[in-house]
Amino acid sequence: YRLRAEPRHHLTPSALKKVHITSQLKANSYYTQEQYFAAENAYQLALAYVEPQTAKWREMRELIASSIYFQAEAIAEYKSDDSADLLEKQLLAVEHFLRLGKIVPESTYRVTAEFDAANILLSQKQWPQAIIVLSDFEQRYPAHEFSATIPAKLAMVYEKTEQWSKAAKQLLVMIEGDVSSEVKREAQYTAAEFYLKANDLTNAILTFRTYAHQYPQPFDIAQEVRVKMSDFYQQTKEPNKRYFWLRKI
Repeated sequence: YRLRAEPRHHLTPSALKKVHITSQLKANSYYTQEQYFAAENAYQLALAYVEPQTAKWREMRELIASSIYFQAEAIAEYKSDDSADLLEKQLLAVEHFLRLGKIVPESTYRVTAEFDAANILLSQKQWPQAIIVLSDFEQRYPAHEFSATIPAKLAMVYEKTEQWSKAAKQLLVMIEGDVSSEVKREAQYTAAEFYLKANDLTNAILTFRTYAHQYPQPFDIAQEVRVKMSDFYQQTKEPNKRYFWLRKI
């Protein structure tokens, strides 16, 4: 249960100091014993006796955040042969990781906690919630190094859920990042294929056309794309553009 703090204004300065010291010592004791649930509650109690926005107040807020993080981490490491039991524990860990940012939004633990939550959701194939957490992370921390991996993760999730246009868009975003030329080539081709699956011929043509101009090698795939381009323009009844690709072939 959570202990309730006596209001500060009901205590004399001497009593306030004693409660301040005692409550922090108790919280620190729980923390050093790795009893993080008890530590979180104790730090919340101790915080009531600390002047807001002081260095000590900020330090204790960070200790609350770390107590939540380590609770989540311990649950995430739980092992079980029962898949339902394991899923329940993994989702509980996600709940703790995400509440950290709600309780102590300024904490340095928040970035790692929310990214850990996203990775657990991916591993447990919780696609809808994974999309929400990943998209939120990318929006909140666009310049963070973790965000560079999000387009590929979202592309995978959208593919799993057959949201082909969204998957294609994420692959094209990924191409703009710091990835190898081979990864860019494969992503460009796959994005074009996804647009075809989405029955989006306009974007499929644009994406395959970019591929054809940028990647003459491997030759067999480049030739396949040229054939596709000629077929596309036959469908769109643009003979001049079709003859262009036939000449390339």
